[in-house]
Amino acid sequence: MTTSKPQKLLLRLIVLFAICALWPATPKQGVISGQLGLIVPVAAQAPVTLDRSIRDYKLPSEIPWVERNGTGSLTLYGDASKPGGIYVSLLRRPFDNWSAPHTHPTERYVTVLEGTFLAGTGPVQDRNRVDALKAGTVVSEVPGRMHYDGVGQDGVTLFFIGMGGANSGPANEAPRALADQMSTRLRM
Repeated sequence: MTTSKPQKLLLRLIVLFAICALWPATPKQGVISGQLGLIVPVAAQAPVTLDRSIRDYKLPSEIPWVERNGTGSLTLYGDASKPGGIYVSLLRRPFDNWSAPHTHPTERYVTVLEGTFLAGTGPVQDRNRVDALKAGTVVSEVPGRMHYDGVGQDGVTLFFIGMGGANSGPANEAPRALADQMSTRLRM
């Protein structure tokens, strides 16, 4: 959403009024620097070594991307192939990269981090019947239901959270009539 000049002016005016209203409530001179004096010695201490059995983490340099056919993936946590455990992963796909119709054995959530995710449903891939999902969109994929997807001109980076299980399965759902596909799209 773009902001027009009158809207920007109104926002600036509101901010100015808020600052004026709060001005008498600002601390007296020296109060803030005194409070900072309590914080700075803590920040200047040597780094603490966390107990990694309580709070584990990976630095960006410790997370290896696996590149295959122009697509990059990495697992941040867990293993998608092991049943019952939670996994978290990232996937980078280039423009015009399409998956065949497939299913997943467990529900998973996909967040579009960057780019355009072209999402379609049903056992037949139809590149003209997809929704273009932009960054910030969260998708819930129902277990065992057929879907396919592609990538817009700007590529895509996806964030997955799901329960592990067998890998994706091939199309095995009976093709639906066009009217059934359209009613499914209208309900979403």
